[in-house]
Amino acid sequence: MKKAVKVTALLFTSAFLLGACGQDKKEETTVATTQATTTTTTPTTATPTTTTPTTVAKAKSDMPADAKKTVLEASDEAVKAVMTLYYKDDVLLKQESVTTYIVSKMEGENPLETLKKSSAKTEEKFKEFIGKGFEIKTDYKDDVFTISYSFDYTKLDLQKLKDFIPDLNLRDDNTISYSNYKDSLVQQGYKEKQTTATKENAVQPVQAPEGQEVAVFRATLGPEVTEYIVYHKGDTITKVVLKLHRNFEKFGKAKDMLLKQEKLFAEEDVKERKEKYRSVDGVSISYEVNGYTVTTIEEFDYTKIDFAKLKEIDPKSQLFTSFSEMKSDFENQAIFEQVQ
Repeated sequence: MKKAVKVTALLFTSAFLLGACGQDKKEETTVATTQATTTTTTPTTATPTTTTPTTVAKAKSDMPADAKKTVLEASDEAVKAVMTLYYKDDVLLKQESVTTYIVSKMEGENPLETLKKSSAKTEEKFKEFIGKGFEIKTDYKDDVFTISYSFDYTKLDLQKLKDFIPDLNLRDDNTISYSNYKDSLVQQGYKEKQTTATKENAVQPVQAPEGQEVAVFRATLGPEVTEYIVYHKGDTITKVVLKLHRNFEKFGKAKDMLLKQEKLFAEEDVKERKEKYRSVDGVSISYEVNGYTVTTIEEFDYTKIDFAKLKEIDPKSQLFTSFSEMKSDFENQAIFEQVQ
C-alpha cells in the first residue's frame, strides 16, 4: 500500500529522526527548517522479492571487529534509499545512508531545487557535528540527486545531539537501541536486504564445482535465516544444501540460556535425523555453532541419492530435480530472495 509523503524534510532526515527516536510515527513527516513541499510515495511493505540487492555498503575499519551489519532498502520509481546499520548486541554504533532521487520522476514544482535547499538546511542544522561523528555529502549528475550521510554514535556527543533532537530516545546508558531503530525503519517501508558480521563485509560467494552453477536463496524471519544453496548443471539440480541459522545475540541477558537450549535441541534433532536417513546415500545432517548463532545443515547430493528409497522413508519430502521449477517455487513463496 502506497502512502503520500510530504517531503518537507529529506527522506534521510526523517529516517534518522524516526529511527533514532523510536517513535511510532506515520510516514507523513515534517521538519520546520524546510520550506518547499514535494509529493512522492513511500515504498510498499510487501514481502521481499527475489531481486539481488544492488547496493551493499562496505564495512568500516573503525568499527569493532565483532560488530554486526544490517542493510535495509526502500524504493519506489523515483527514490531509492539504502540504510546500513552497524551494531553490537542491541547497541546501535553507526548508521550510513545513501539516497538517490530520479528528479524527472518526482512530482511537484522544481523538486531539484527543493532537494538542494533541504539538504543545505539539514547540513546547516548539524554543522557543529560535522567531523565529530556526522558526515554529509550531496551530488547531482544525469538527473540523479544523491544524498549520503553517516552518524557514528561512538564519536558523537549524544547529549549535545539530544539538544538538537529533544525526542532522541537515549537509554539510561547513553546508547540507542539497534532493534528499536531497525523496527522504526521497517515501519517506514524499509526491507532488510543483508545481515552479516562487519569483518566479513558481505555475503561470501559460494563457489560451484567446475562445469556447474550455483544459486543461493535466502529468507529472513526475525532471528532466523533460512538459506538454500542449489548447485545445478543446466536445469538439472546436482546438490542442495539447506542451512537454518538461529541467532540469539539480541536477546540480552537471556541469550546465553537460549543459546545453550538451542545447542541441546540441535544436537538431539541432528541425531534423530541422522538415524532417520542413515540408509540413504547422499544425505548428510549436521550442526555448527558460531558465536551466538546455531546453524543446522542438511546436504542432499542428488548424484548419490536413491529417490525411491528417500520417498519410502519420508513420503512428504519434495525434492525438486529441475532448477527452474525450484526457482519458480521460491519466487512464488515471496519471502525468499536470490542473493547469488
